[in-house]
Amino acid sequence: MCATSGLPNCHNLNMLVLASASPRRRELLTQAGFSFQVQAAHIPEDPYPNEDPIVYVVRLARQKAQAVFDQLSASTANPPETAAGAADNLVEEPLVVLGADTTVTLDNHILGKPEDAADAARMLRLLSGRTHRVITGVAVVTAKFTEVAAEVTAVRFLTLSDDEIAAYIATSEPMDKAGAYAIQGRAARWIPRIEGDYFNVVGLPIALVSTLLESYKLPVLEVTMEDEKKLVFDWVNLPVGATEESLWDSLHDADLKLVTSNRLDRTIQLVFDIQYLREFHKLPEDMRFLLLLNGVRSARITQSAPWPGEFYAPKDSSREIESALIADYQSKWRDESFSWSEFEAKLSGEHTAEVYSAAYVIGPDGGFALRLVMHVDDETYPELFLHAEGLTILKNDGESLSLEQFLKLGESYWEAFAARGEARRAGKAENSEG
Repeated sequence: MCATSGLPNCHNLNMLVLASASPRRRELLTQAGFSFQVQAAHIPEDPYPNEDPIVYVVRLARQKAQAVFDQLSASTANPPETAAGAADNLVEEPLVVLGADTTVTLDNHILGKPEDAADAARMLRLLSGRTHRVITGVAVVTAKFTEVAAEVTAVRFLTLSDDEIAAYIATSEPMDKAGAYAIQGRAARWIPRIEGDYFNVVGLPIALVSTLLESYKLPVLEVTMEDEKKLVFDWVNLPVGATEESLWDSLHDADLKLVTSNRLDRTIQLVFDIQYLREFHKLPEDMRFLLLLNGVRSARITQSAPWPGEFYAPKDSSREIESALIADYQSKWRDESFSWSEFEAKLSGEHTAEVYSAAYVIGPDGGFALRLVMHVDDETYPELFLHAEGLTILKNDGESLSLEQFLKLGESYWEAFAARGEARRAGKAENSEG
């Protein structure tokens, strides 16, 4: 593989060139069997004001690939005197340059690489207990075509303590990573689930890239079988300083069985079956938890951002066509979202919504805001936003719970879960010493 600084003097420009200095992208391309050279691109990477995340990563991927293509094409056309004879050795095949850019988004806001430790801590606190999206834009530039595409993966984070965040930052691992974490590194222990392409989160959606590069008939290596936010919700008018708190401990993978609303009384009732709480606290099998929102101020259900999948633009599409295709890709998710009445009707039948992420905000006036991200029948991923004057929590046997008591049910389960893990580790240590 040619060194970055010396690439113009290499004689294999018919091969693929990766316009990135990322060691992770280099490893993934090598792992997939591609033979390639590396030439880093140096371009401004700041997003434009209010730039859509997909538009942002596709733009940077294209600019990186185009910058390297232009540089290498100029070097080939006018080889330096110190490289006499190099041009004679160049194979007259098209130069193929691959550019890529990855970003992390939360509530459709871009989280790039942290500026310092404080910025990394800010990002990790935003991701804590939430599901975010990782988007990679890729671009292939040749003398005849420019081809762009993008991959979206959803990543769920466990709730992180301040001590965990500080310890992670002290390793320096977050400092050169979009979103301030590496899924293939120490942050893996906080990621119980993803939806989409894992390698996209690492930095390069290798299956998508392979599909894009298929038509260029690039040489591959010979291998054998012996040789992978906003802190405050922006959907409701909350007082300055109100902060988001996680409900994940008590609603982890809970099944939302029923949603009913009374517009005259301004109430909404959510009925949950939370299996792990039932089993741990030895509650009846038919026990359900009812969250009753009183004095509802607003209720909305939407798919506000793309969920896992691929956006693709054909070769040499114009910027106008790319913009239209991106808008169409995103509108499909919004169009496939439920209206409020459709959501109620769906859950009144045989359908269940599984909770992916849950959080709440309490304002100084006692107002209560709730946000749920759900997975319905392996098909759609709606987000539920509610703002009400207050919250009442009931069991279906009539017993009422305070929010603190409800949270404690979940906390006690996870404390016991952690204690069992510690006991198992201690037992293994004793056995190994014995």
